[in-house]
Amino acid sequence: MIKFIIKTFLASALLMIVSCSEPVATSPDITVSEAWVRIPPKGRDIAAGYFVLNNSGSKDVLLSVSSPVAHTVEIHQHIMADGMMQMQEVPKLAIPAGGEIVFTSGGYHLMMFGVTDIQLGQEVELIFVFEKSGTKSFLATIRTQAK
Repeated sequence: MIKFIIKTFLASALLMIVSCSEPVATSPDITVSEAWVRIPPKGRDIAAGYFVLNNSGSKDVLLSVSSPVAHTVEIHQHIMADGMMQMQEVPKLAIPAGGEIVFTSGGYHLMMFGVTDIQLGQEVELIFVFEKSGTKSFLATIRTQAK
């Protein structure tokens, strides 16, 4: 009888340890949807990029974005500082597990400098570099405004 009690106790303890342990980590699963780039005003070479970034896996970090149609691409966000809306560069952006980040006017967005040779309706490549997911490429449509 004592052996049965000891075995039951040990089995219960093992079950408690297993149920309290961290879940097995999944890989990040990053997708981008609704990607578009606002065509620059006439005579200018600066554009803004917008999209929805989804992560159905574990957390990741967006380190940078580039594009063959821009000299430089920066991740930016608008913030309220001293009663005024200001834009600031974001050196890296944490993407929570199971999270979504919307890049939109007045929030997170891409600033694309030195933009050349783009036309309305054209699709351009955006190349994302993530801490865990590595490099991923997505297409964005050149438009004048959001749909």
